[in-house]
Amino acid sequence: MSVESPASPVAAVPEPAMSPPTSFWRAFWRHPMGVTGLVIVLLAVLMALAPLARHHLPLKDPNYQFPQGLTPDGAPRGPGGMFPLGSDNLGRDMLSRVVWGAQISLEVGFFAIAIAMGVGVLVGVTAGAAGGWVDTLMMRLTDVVMTIPSILLAIAIVAVQGKPSEAGVFIAIGFASWTGIARIIRGQVLQVKEKEFIEAARAIGCSPLRVACRHIIPNIVPLIVVLGTIGVAGTILLDAGLSYLGLGVPPPSASWGRMIADGQNYYLSAPWILLEPAMAASIVVIGFNMLGQALQELLDPYRVS
Repeated sequence: MSVESPASPVAAVPEPAMSPPTSFWRAFWRHPMGVTGLVIVLLAVLMALAPLARHHLPLKDPNYQFPQGLTPDGAPRGPGGMFPLGSDNLGRDMLSRVVWGAQISLEVGFFAIAIAMGVGVLVGVTAGAAGGWVDTLMMRLTDVVMTIPSILLAIAIVAVQGKPSEAGVFIAIGFASWTGIARIIRGQVLQVKEKEFIEAARAIGCSPLRVACRHIIPNIVPLIVVLGTIGVAGTILLDAGLSYLGLGVPPPSASWGRMIADGQNYYLSAPWILLEPAMAASIVVIGFNMLGQALQELLDPYRVS
């Protein structure tokens, strides 16, 4: 009589089935909010890439002060003619500055959220998977950092670095944005730990590191994608806030936040200087939020297709 291996009963416990890619995309293209968000994000990416082809597009040097950019009275020119979106208070082309601002904002958004996700996922997975005093210590540290508003923490990090730089802004925003990610990831890890396939993996002798890498992390990838997508919107807003305060990417680089700060004194006489970068930032942030919300509904390993 054959003896059944003791590992076979627990090894038969299946992990939650992920929806096939074709099923996901079929559902995505039927999701109006997701499609709208994706279109906005793709348009923002194309706008950010436009400076690479500036010789083939009607774009000007965003920092050049055109003599024709000001009226004889020294006022900014309104939209039309040589300046499709008008000029700013220094005679610079607003269209070119808004386009270059998209490049800077998306660079900051993607690099900063990469730092925030790296720290947040590492802390969240470690705390949730290890449990015990490791979990308590990491979560208390996270709670302490969360008590500091993100904008103030980012300002403090920039101030410690001294002279503002693009890399410094990435680091400041990234390390000011990881706490919420860590807590959400930890909560999801604690839920996944209670599933039968995790108990099965432990029963057949998998080490804690193997359980985390082979079973827990793959099952929180959808959540990581959602948090990363929505997080880009938050980092773009945080960058705009730092730039508005003069602590973002240093000049002469065009930045939506700095453009908003420059235009606030002209909101009555030349409102386009304020409204155009503000609208660009708002639309891009809304696009990333819409895409993230749609992915949250669709990228669920336990969702019934």
